[in-house]
Amino acid sequence: MTDAAIKGQETQLIATGPTGPVTFEVESFNFTAMLEIIQRDVLGETTQRKDSISNGYSGSMTLFLPNAGVFDFVQGVEEKAARRAPASTVYNIVTNFAFPDGTRARVVFEDAEFGNVETTSGSRADYVTVSMDWESSTRVRIG
Repeated sequence: MTDAAIKGQETQLIATGPTGPVTFEVESFNFTAMLEIIQRDVLGETTQRKDSISNGYSGSMTLFLPNAGVFDFVQGVEEKAARRAPASTVYNIVTNFAFPDGTRARVVFEDAEFGNVETTSGSRADYVTVSMDWESSTRVRIG
């Protein structure tokens, strides 16, 4: 019997920006729905009332450097952050999941903003990687 869980080999990461889509060679990728539990005390009640709000999504990705294209992408992100790119510049993060049963899901994190970008060369034998933190207000599932 085969394992029905999805593996990293069944995922793909693409970023779309002003220069078009860029497909990355990804070492790791993660995302988190940032949900916050809020509570309030009401007189006469023995427990707090609970509710929740969404604060969007956050994540990180670590990319290999098969060519200089990653640096072009990073430069575009830096130019947007420094306000040297048009305000209309938008980066979307798209990840595709291909499940063992043949179904597919595409998740789009719209209008992502990036935080720290770190380039690492751990040792003579390690591959050089670029790691990025990001956040997005919205996520859309297609398929």
